[in-house]
Amino acid sequence: MKRRSRIISKRSVAGPDPRPSRRWFYLLALFLAWAGLEGGLQLAGLAARWLFKPELAHPGAPVILCLGDSHTFGVGMPADRAYPAQLEKRLSDQGIMVNVVNLGAPGTNTSQIRCHLPEWIQRFRPSVIVVLAGVNDGWNSSEVLRVDWEDGVLKGQPGKLWRARALNILSYLKTYRLAAYLVRRADWGRQRIEQERQRDSAWVFHNYAPEEAVPVDYAEWDRALRNLTWIADFARQRQVQIVFMTYMGVPSVAEFEGPNHVLRKAAKDRQAPLVDNDLAARPELLTPNGQLNRSRAQTLFLPDAHPTAAGHSRIANNLAQLLLEKRLFPSEEK
Repeated sequence: MKRRSRIISKRSVAGPDPRPSRRWFYLLALFLAWAGLEGGLQLAGLAARWLFKPELAHPGAPVILCLGDSHTFGVGMPADRAYPAQLEKRLSDQGIMVNVVNLGAPGTNTSQIRCHLPEWIQRFRPSVIVVLAGVNDGWNSSEVLRVDWEDGVLKGQPGKLWRARALNILSYLKTYRLAAYLVRRADWGRQRIEQERQRDSAWVFHNYAPEEAVPVDYAEWDRALRNLTWIADFARQRQVQIVFMTYMGVPSVAEFEGPNHVLRKAAKDRQAPLVDNDLAARPELLTPNGQLNRSRAQTLFLPDAHPTAAGHSRIANNLAQLLLEKRLFPSEEK
């Protein structure tokens, strides 16, 4: 009996088992596995960018890069119906051989374009870049998800900042993007819809910024404007022409008012050519008494406000006209 009590006493003095819990071992193993997968995907992405050279339809001809989101990518239609492909065909019909590269991707914002622009210019050696972006910057620009009216100006709610920052960080992780793709695989493959952050932006504008009351000075668009002006300056430093375009939107939908205002201001501030698709489409979309021409709107826009093939055709025509007027085509490859 005394021997047993001494054993118990020794165990109590020794304290808890110093060996780490298996739970921490499993967590560490899981973290290392994730880190290895993330690192592998990042390295594979870098290798793919440099090992696989872009195949251009007209080797040696000037290159035009079209940068943007789903409105450049061409949601809901074959790739040859998006405006970049239609632009290349129109210029070819004019006897101008160019390579128009569509680098639009659903959900892209101006921060992402700014991040990738140096790599794209080095890889493609473009003569012209066309930028149509900003609609996804509604919360990304100021890291807010929801806004309130305060003295006629949109103000961010600090309580939402943590979520916005987390989503911004996650959007750069390959594993997160892969998981998001797999979860939404069926819907993505069928419609190639935009990322969820565009839904946040649309919610803001549809609920808090009716067309007749949109303030022209958005505090949350400040970063988008700085990104666009940086893009223009960076391109010009490398002897690349920059062209900005506005979104062609349904006049009754205020989602595009903020981005279009910023795009116009960036073009004005940097004295860059501007294709104002929004302004050009209004005579066609509005009746003489100012009402929406619904039949024309249905021809040019999908139900989610993305352009149809006919809408992309209008954009391609507008852009081709400006490029021809400005003579933005060098005679030799850069």
